[in-house]
Amino acid sequence: MAFGATSTRSVYGAIMTKVVENEWQDQTGAWRTAIYYEITRETFYDLHA
Repeated sequence: MAFGATSTRSVYGAIMTKVVENEWQDQTGAWRTAIYYEITRETFYDLHA
């Protein structure tokens, strides 16, 4: 699990929707994994009310 994934899910109520290995390269040329999350519109508005 990626750094920050626990807080992303527990604090923001996000749901992991997709994991793509070797999605992008960092500045050293190492391939990195991307993790995609979604939250509902209602959850977003509740967090920013």
